[in-house]
Amino acid sequence: MTVPTSTRPVHRGESSDSVSVTTAAVLHFPPADVFDFLTHLENNPRWNWAIVSTEPLTDGPTRAGSRFVQTRSSPRRAREVLEVAAHDQGRLLEIVTRADGTMATYRYELEPVSTRSARLTVRAELRPDHPIGRSHLYRARAEATLRASLDELAGALGEESRRVRP
Repeated sequence: MTVPTSTRPVHRGESSDSVSVTTAAVLHFPPADVFDFLTHLENNPRWNWAIVSTEPLTDGPTRAGSRFVQTRSSPRRAREVLEVAAHDQGRLLEIVTRADGTMATYRYELEPVSTRSARLTVRAELRPDHPIGRSHLYRARAEATLRASLDELAGALGEESRRVRP
């Protein structure tokens, strides 16, 4: 279940066509499990309907500088490279990518609520290469997609916990 979404105004030096959306959800799973699931970017297709596959380009565990290639099906089929811009174990994962003419930064911040639940806040900053006509519609679609992804993430975490713990 997601909580209300907020947006922020454009600041000096940013394109008026940049969009930033934030949403959050309390996920009823141990915080370490949530973070582990998120940092294995190969799990992206399990909770993001637009992603077909995600494969590592760098060896070892996910860390700042790790790169992945991802194939998406929407808004049109494309391959993109993801790079982990920030990684603070158990707390923060930030990913940057260029997809379909848009530079995107996704920031996942995890805050333990208890030993069995965590609040995940996701902020997406989207900077298209082209002007956005009807930016309010673009923002609304980004917000809805982000909220739906968090709901799907909760479902995927539930499936993972049933698979791991019979």
